[in-house]
Amino acid sequence: MMKIQAGRAIAIATLAITVLLVLIDGFFLYYGDPLDGIGLASTYILPPIGAISSFLSYRKAGFNKDLALIIMNVFAFFSIYIYMLLGTIFLGV
Repeated sequence: MMKIQAGRAIAIATLAITVLLVLIDGFFLYYGDPLDGIGLASTYILPPIGAISSFLSYRKAGFNKDLALIIMNVFAFFSIYIYMLLGTIFLGV
């Protein structure tokens, strides 16, 4: 079984890495770069791992920190869709 602290550490690390990769992809990489799209790929892969590990910690301990980590990882998973929706609404097609 997974320890509570390890689950929280995994959830925090996956969230931080996802945010960092999205920022790098958005601000520093250009179209055609070999690493272009790494931020998009990270939003599909890393947040579910963080949400699952935080959920397992929440089931064991029941702390609100774990619930907040679950919510933040789920938000990070859907962030690309929110970004596309808001971009379409404010900037048009």
